[in-house]
Amino acid sequence: MEAQLAEIEALKTFLNASHKPTRYVDFNHIDTIDELRRENPTDYRTIRKIITVLDGQPLPRKRGWMEASYRVRDVHYDSLLMTSLPPKKHVYITLDDTTYHAIVTLAGGRPVLIPAKR
Repeated sequence: MEAQLAEIEALKTFLNASHKPTRYVDFNHIDTIDELRRENPTDYRTIRKIITVLDGQPLPRKRGWMEASYRVRDVHYDSLLMTSLPPKKHVYITLDDTTYHAIVTLAGGRPVLIPAKR
């Protein structure tokens, strides 16, 4: 229970950060991933790379790597699993002035960004 409360507090801190992004992109809407791939291929590749390395080591260690490598300002990766089969998690990544939100599917224990279906 304490871990869940800490997770909620971390998310609230992330969402109320003093450096609020000017844009919010939700990958859970149809065609958003394809639109980003066309309009901003650099951010698309960055988001894909970050999502593929989210599991495997503690997030605090990854934050420094992501900040140094990719202009990432904030990353929030839920420790809570959504009760679905396969399980899913929320991830929020802020690059420059844009926050990207996705629900990633844990396929074989690894996070995978799956486009929304029509």
